[in-house]
Amino acid sequence: MLADHLSPTKLKELAGETVFARGESYFNSAAVSRMKMADDVLSAWVAGSYPYTVKLWEAEGGIEYECACPHADEGNFCKHCVAVGLAWLSENGAWLAENEAAGEPKSAKKKKNNPWQAITEFVGLQDAATLAAWLLETAKRDDALYENLLLKARRAVDPASTIKIFRTAIDRAVGRGRFVDWNEMPTYAAGLENLADSLTELLQQGQAAALVDLAEYAITRVEAACEYVDDSNGGEMSVMLARLGELHYQACSAASPEPVALAERLFKYEMAHELDAFDDCLGRYAQVLGKQGSARYKQLAEEEWRKVEPRTQETGRGDYDSHRWRITRIMENIAELSGDVEALVTVKSRDLSSAWNYLGIAEIYRKHRLHDQALEWAERGVTAFPNKPDNHLRDFLAEEYLRRKRNDEAMRLIWVQFAEQPGLDHYQKLHRFAEQAGLWKTFRLQALAYLDNLIASPSSKRHYFSPAAILTEIYLWEKNIAAAWAAASQGVISDQLWLKLAAVRAVDHPADAVPIYRRLIETAVGHTNNTAYDDAIKLLKKLEPLWARLDSPTDFGQYIAQLRAQYKAKRNFIKLLDKL
Repeated sequence: MLADHLSPTKLKELAGETVFARGESYFNSAAVSRMKMADDVLSAWVAGSYPYTVKLWEAEGGIEYECACPHADEGNFCKHCVAVGLAWLSENGAWLAENEAAGEPKSAKKKKNNPWQAITEFVGLQDAATLAAWLLETAKRDDALYENLLLKARRAVDPASTIKIFRTAIDRAVGRGRFVDWNEMPTYAAGLENLADSLTELLQQGQAAALVDLAEYAITRVEAACEYVDDSNGGEMSVMLARLGELHYQACSAASPEPVALAERLFKYEMAHELDAFDDCLGRYAQVLGKQGSARYKQLAEEEWRKVEPRTQETGRGDYDSHRWRITRIMENIAELSGDVEALVTVKSRDLSSAWNYLGIAEIYRKHRLHDQALEWAERGVTAFPNKPDNHLRDFLAEEYLRRKRNDEAMRLIWVQFAEQPGLDHYQKLHRFAEQAGLWKTFRLQALAYLDNLIASPSSKRHYFSPAAILTEIYLWEKNIAAAWAAASQGVISDQLWLKLAAVRAVDHPADAVPIYRRLIETAVGHTNNTAYDDAIKLLKKLEPLWARLDSPTDFGQYIAQLRAQYKAKRNFIKLLDKL
């Protein structure tokens, strides 16, 4: 059970101290609402930059989670998940403490503390009339329940008109062009989910043939709605289209519609729909289409493909052409299904207007261990675009040269990237390739000398980049702190880089770091906003132990007094100083 795993300690372990603290702040500000535990899944809304829907559940002896925020989307346990966990613990903690004091066994506490089970047992005690009254009263306030009951009622009255009734329900759920703002999306998406649930019932009731038609209609309507729905928060529309696409496939598998007609519709939908509900239809629906349907689908694709004009460097890429992109993707899928590498290359070769497309063909050959062909296409791409080089293509070609021990040719391609755009990333790439070629010592000295010359040149201040900052970053990456410190004094470097440099310089030379922290503190306070004040306090916390190490802790107190006097008008900053 999820309750076995929820605790402040576990939440902090999953989120980390910084994210946990942010989640705790959300919880303390009453940002959590609509919390419920059903089927051992805890769900709630959290009011953040957007209203986020959070779900927590138990899986494989741990806590699984779902939130649409960017931090969670990267696989992290986010502050919104922390807030929901803390809200549940807060709501149930008093009950648990009370029963622990009463000496109840742990298993009994868990059972009684399951809200969904308590609701289930209570509802089971009510008579039919009471339940009907509750249901109708709730339907007056809950639009999704109202639509669900309306659909069921209409089908019960006129079961022969299932398709017509469902089409009306689809139109009601999707709407007719009214803009849906992001804060309305949870309610809007819930209506679509209920509709999908009702469509799923058709499959379970043996009405797969009707579902084929209805799923196609629903997908068309939902995709059209994406133009007037703000789905920037959670991507509910994409999820819904994927679900409807899966329903359509299941319905076709169960109903076995006429294969040629199905192939014609699938091709039409795949060419017309920009989202993924109908994607890779030939591969996905292969068993349903059979030989006849597959042959018709390929015939339609070939007819459309013949209309696509080749593109070269001379003709250029032109504006994005969605029709061209979709038929190209279909032809690539057909070639991939056939297993014919040359057929796939032939499709890819229809557009050679960019170095990137040459790289795509070279990667196909390398994937199939055809390294000579891969090398040939990479060389052709680099030669074709001398004025618009693609570094990914250069890297690919350098790797192929290294494979053949043509180290000098490989390093020329990598060195030119560093010379064109000196930076830590290109220095690291130079290191990676030169190490493989056994030439790192030579190219390291060459790169450092190149930057020294840039710094010394009269035009160094006119560069859009700072050679001194790049050299500082390189020495920090190499953990040569003394050299980084010396490089920083030769030109302009950012405050962020000074802060990074100060942190490592302070280990052995705290006196050098003190003036950096002081300058950054005063710069932050000068920005006059609460975020900058918080940054200044964090820097003060780093500064204090440095002064202590210099055997002059009283200097820190004098510095605080100086800040109070200098910035006494900034009341929010002074409040933070008081807490410090």
